[in-house]
Amino acid sequence: MRSTRGLLLLSSLAFTACQQHTVVEQKREANVLEGVAPAQEKPQTSRENGDAEGQKPSPYKLYPPIFTVEASSLPEPGHAFQFAYAPNSERPYQTVFVYVVAAIPNFEDAEQAPVFTSEFEAEQFMDQWATEFAQDPQNTVKLEALTKSFQWSVDAALIDDKEAVIPEVLLKGQPNYVNLTQRFKARRFTFKAPGETAVKAIINGVERSQVRFAIQAYTQAEEDAGKARYNDPTTGCVGCHGRDGAGGQGAYIKHSSDNFAFLTDEQIAGYFRDSKYPNGEDFLDGMHKWPVADAQEERALLAYLRNSTPVFDKILDLLGLSSFALGARSEIPSLRAWSPYR
Repeated sequence: MRSTRGLLLLSSLAFTACQQHTVVEQKREANVLEGVAPAQEKPQTSRENGDAEGQKPSPYKLYPPIFTVEASSLPEPGHAFQFAYAPNSERPYQTVFVYVVAAIPNFEDAEQAPVFTSEFEAEQFMDQWATEFAQDPQNTVKLEALTKSFQWSVDAALIDDKEAVIPEVLLKGQPNYVNLTQRFKARRFTFKAPGETAVKAIINGVERSQVRFAIQAYTQAEEDAGKARYNDPTTGCVGCHGRDGAGGQGAYIKHSSDNFAFLTDEQIAGYFRDSKYPNGEDFLDGMHKWPVADAQEERALLAYLRNSTPVFDKILDLLGLSSFALGARSEIPSLRAWSPYR
């Protein structure tokens, strides 16, 4: 399942230009920061706008910036992310959540939004727009000030909240427009009790967005039983997906607490019990169906799958930057085109 934020680059560290129009249309009213409305442009001649003598119009003049804060991903409208907790678990149930403070083109108020026929064309547009954006030093000052004022608010009774440091290597190699117009914040959420809550994004003391979390409880015994069933050499998942989801058939990235957060227990079970997508269509032509003894064994598998390592940590592992080594190095070349939430 793909996020409404669309294709993300390198562990949800950038929006692609192709999705900017959708971002503005869906979230502008809720997320545009007070006090940072686009500056009023002085009346300009056709030559200044670049439309004289065959020149292309200036993207920045056509679409002045708005400043926004966006979660790297959102659940389906009306739904919550599904996470889990088990007391005394050997490995804590966690996710790493990323927010982006960004300047984006104001397509909504334009007479006509651009149409991109390819991702390359969209990135060319954004590179030119961001270059012009950065030529005004006040834009960068404003972006940095908003990033510094950005805060999270979580329910401390349900979630332990700590900073997750984004290594420089993940920020290098980003498209130029990302470096010029976007700043990233990441937090590691460790779940410590069941319940429903909302993680809130706050800028200058004002709430700008919230993401709903539903945390359900499992037992340590259920998680242990699920791990044993997953890694059973005869009837388990290990044959295709590797021990503990450590590689093979794409499971290393897809088997993560973040990806499973988009799905209900019944939807996850549908993949391995019935080989069905959530919409009822066959998954892998029905070849992903595995015997499950009873509801208790099914729940045990769910307890284990929901405690899969977060995508953020797996990316670090693939790049050799984490303390745990689970393999799957062969997936590194696909990272730039990979969306962690789908």
